[in-house]
Amino acid sequence: MDEPVVIVGAGIGGLAAAAVLARRGVRCMVLERARGVAGTGGGIQIAPNGSAVLHRLGLAEKLARAGRPVERQIRRWSNDATIGTVELGAVAADRYGSPYYTLRRPYLHRMLLDLVDVRFGAACTGVNDRGDHVVVSLEDGSRLTASVVIGADGLRSVVRRAVVADRLRASGWVAYRAVVPDFPAHGNRVIVRLGPGRHLVSYPMGDGYLTIVAVMPVASTAPMVDGWSSAARSLVDRCQFARYELFDRPRAAWRRGRVVLMGDAAHPLLPFVAQGACQALEDAEAIAAGVENYQAVRASRVARVAAAGLAGAREYHFDDGPAQRARDDRLAAAGLPGQDWLFGYGS
Repeated sequence: MDEPVVIVGAGIGGLAAAAVLARRGVRCMVLERARGVAGTGGGIQIAPNGSAVLHRLGLAEKLARAGRPVERQIRRWSNDATIGTVELGAVAADRYGSPYYTLRRPYLHRMLLDLVDVRFGAACTGVNDRGDHVVVSLEDGSRLTASVVIGADGLRSVVRRAVVADRLRASGWVAYRAVVPDFPAHGNRVIVRLGPGRHLVSYPMGDGYLTIVAVMPVASTAPMVDGWSSAARSLVDRCQFARYELFDRPRAAWRRGRVVLMGDAAHPLLPFVAQGACQALEDAEAIAAGVENYQAVRASRVARVAAAGLAGAREYHFDDGPAQRARDDRLAAAGLPGQDWLFGYGS
């Protein structure tokens, strides 16, 4: 069949899929609703399982400008005492074969855009699988013919409607995100502060700025940390936050005929294991290896990551007491080996 693979959505997952497929000689067309690329934005964490994909795309040299935190510290909300530490930096890179990066999302986006061509301002309004090809309808009234359509169009995916009929599901959580200038006391580390009903994450992006994310119940109207440590309050006081409600789907959906889903379009993940982009990168390589086996390769892996996220939503936010103390003991004992199942995928 002469028609190209059409990828709907030029986010990290869609661009990675196009780049991996192109390296295998597959002709792709990437459609993106937006008319251009965001110039600024917040941070993203790319664990070794995701950075391995980026390295295989030849991006290791460009990623040298990204942040490479030496550790992830889990701290207590009230006094900032360290609960547990996960070594990152050179230790993680040696263990898994690729580093743990923290960087601005638009910087990673631009790296991937350099690898592929994108048709901007092309909003997909629907796809119709005709059996031997797929018709893609665009907002301007035009139609395209594809051999396969890959829906990489995110949480509110249009392409998903051709695979399954379902709706977004409110998670009950909201994330407040901000970017602030870095300061020496923070150090080159990811810091996760856990407290009753909420948690606070901060990390450097390698460009002199920090990303701050506060996750709270959806009823919260501001990132409240009253009674928290002075370090946590000082961090929040620096920020002008943007509010993002968090959603997921009742279940993952992968493929129907010639229509395939990936990333948030297939399996939106809650952010408690910081794996959304990494799982989309894994999806990209699995799709390129063959759509016939795609679901078989990915379903159990993504289900485990999603379950870890749901567990984090519960366990990160315990009130002080026996359950919280047992959680802290587990986190103190786990260290980097506790991440092998997640970071070591495919290594």
